[in-house]
Amino acid sequence: KIALSKRRGMWMGGLPPLGLDGIDRQLVVNEAEAETVRFIFQEYLRSGSIADLKRSLDAAGIVSKRRRFSDGREAGGVCFSRGALYQILRNRLYRGEIAHRGEVHPGNHQPIVDQAQWSAVQERLAGQSRRRRGVGSGGAQPALLADLAFDRGGNRLTPTYAVKGGRRYRYYVSAPLVRGEPSANSVRIPAPDLERLVTDGVASHLRNDLWVARQLGAGLDAAETKRLLQAAANLTEAVSDGHNPDSADLLRQLIARVVLGDKQVDITLDRTALLSRLAELNGTLDLPCTSEAPLEISIAARALRCGKEVRMVLGEVHSTTRSPDPALIGPLADAYRWFEDLRSGRVETIAALAERDRQQVSHVSRTISLAFLAPNIVETIISGRQPITLTPERLKACRPPPLDWDEQHQLLLG
Repeated sequence: KIALSKRRGMWMGGLPPLGLDGIDRQLVVNEAEAETVRFIFQEYLRSGSIADLKRSLDAAGIVSKRRRFSDGREAGGVCFSRGALYQILRNRLYRGEIAHRGEVHPGNHQPIVDQAQWSAVQERLAGQSRRRRGVGSGGAQPALLADLAFDRGGNRLTPTYAVKGGRRYRYYVSAPLVRGEPSANSVRIPAPDLERLVTDGVASHLRNDLWVARQLGAGLDAAETKRLLQAAANLTEAVSDGHNPDSADLLRQLIARVVLGDKQVDITLDRTALLSRLAELNGTLDLPCTSEAPLEISIAARALRCGKEVRMVLGEVHSTTRSPDPALIGPLADAYRWFEDLRSGRVETIAALAERDRQQVSHVSRTISLAFLAPNIVETIISGRQPITLTPERLKACRPPPLDWDEQHQLLLG
């Protein structure tokens, strides 16, 4: 029934987008809002990117569609997220068309943008997508949460980097720190930590069938709910695929805001963008947007100083996943190799070891003491189950370790 109605160009309900109103089950152009839609299309072509478009709209005070519901609730009238702008620029309703299951049918309502402008926008969107896959990128790794992440004081987290030992390390830094201003809420967090936490947080919620059904499946029957959950599973794979250059772009469309607090990270998802992506992944899925309320995700996490770095710790300090650290395993390997050389008589003195391996005598002497670490500590490090607080700097600072194994455990793993 829905498919037949859409083939006839009928609108099947839900919340009409900016520029259109639903009257007597028909879409009718709202001329005042339609001017805003046309301006968005024109400004995107002028500015050249969705990020610049958003900045222009925010500066001009242009906000989303204001809605009043029958129960007196009001919604909308807020700044556009990037995801919402992307959906506007891709919404075929503005061409007077109805999309269903990958097919496009003429609608019964009037178009808001003409074909020339629509085609120009779609071509530019496609071109930007190709560039994000690496064309013309110069090899630089983009910041996933640029313009999306904030500290608890509301300061934007600015992507930056430092070069140490020829390696490039990315960070998110509170804007006041970048400007050299003191701020009690300012943070400096390794970018991979925060990006991984946000990516995993979004993926884990999309993987949670109960959460998806409650948040997005209101009014769906059993068959439709099954298709929704399958689409969510497919979307989870897409956003979690670190080898897919489109994953970051997809996440940026879904995320409206990330706030780094004292003990948690709050992620706001764009409901409209999420519903649209799920519908794209399953052509038989119809998901009318019945609410503009954003989706809120909170993840228990905290910034913890580990050695000279500040790291994002998810939940408990001790890791539940295996992540062997070569910078920890390397000194252990050296310690056991050097100790065995001395024990077997292949090399007679520490000075001879240092000369052979072109190392400082003091370095060899301190490192070889790690051969006397408790076996359970060594096994923990090799298997990658060490706490995030055990950094290479901390291991280096404990040389020589105390002889008592309990003291070693407290010093390194406690």
